[in-house]
Formats: sequence, structure tokens, C-alpha cells
Amino acid sequence: MLSRTSPMPPDVAAPSMPTGLEWDALRNDFSAGTLALLLQFLLVLVLICAATCVYLWQTSTISDSTTAVRDIQVELRDLERSNVALMLQVAQWNSPPYIEQEARKQGMAPGQVPQFVQVPLEIDPTTVSEPDTSLEAAVLERITSRLSDLAQSVGQPGTLGLAVRLP
Repeated sequence: MLSRTSPMPPDVAAPSMPTGLEWDALRNDFSAGTLALLLQFLLVLVLICAATCVYLWQTSTISDSTTAVRDIQVELRDLERSNVALMLQVAQWNSPPYIEQEARKQGMAPGQVPQFVQVPLEIDPTTVSEPDTSLEAAVLERITSRLSDLAQSVGQPGTLGLAVRLP
């Protein structure tokens, strides 16, 4: 025998719901509206998360840029300070007292007033057979001999200057 699961006899129909409302349509509308609201909520949530990520990314980028600018400013300040120190050092090296002190350390003496000697040339350019080279050679020979004689007489070789007038 077959067992029945329903307490009502088979020939009696189940009581029907009020006919003015269509429950299937309402249920479909409710689930569709709920799904639409859920999708709208998820869309808004995703947009908020994306905006938050972009904001955090921009904040991080600005922070990194600020740190880099600060580091460059510190480096610039250090370079300017070292530049000033180098300019002071160059100014010290170019000062006359420092140059004199370094010259004394290297065994040099302060400069003396140079002595110029006029060497009279007793060479007649018309007597020289070759015009340029022989005249120059004769003049140079005469100058060097006179200069060495004068330096020996003064007693300070290498301190004499020479002014020559060519005829």
C-alpha cells in the first residue's frame, strides 16, 4: 500500500491563496530588487575601495617625493658649504703671504729688483755677408759674452736682465 504524505484526501484541493496578489510575481520582484540592491552595494563598495587604493598610492608617492626633495636639499646645502670652503682655500693659496711662505719652504728667496744692462753692439750689419742668420748669430754671441762677463763682475750670476737695441 501507498502511504500518503499529505493529511488531506486526494480529491480535496489545497486552499488557494488570495487571488488579488500574485505571489510568484511578488517573490520574483523581491528577489530581483534584492539582487539589484546587492549589486549596487557591491559596485559602490568596489568604487570606494578603488578610490581608497588610488588615494593611498598618491599619498605614498607624494611622501616619497617629499623625502627625495628633502634629501636633495640637504645634499645641495652640503655642496654649497664645501664650495665656500674651497673658495676660501683658493683665496688663501692666492694670497701673497702664502705664496711667499711656500716659496721659502721650497728654498726660494724673495725677488730682487732686476738689473738691466745695455750692451752696446759693435757689429756693423753691412759687414755681415748673410743678412739674417749671421747677424742674429753674431748678436747672440756678443750678448751672451757680455752678459756672462757682467754677471761675473757683479758676483750674482743669473740675476741680470738684458735690454738690447738692434741697429
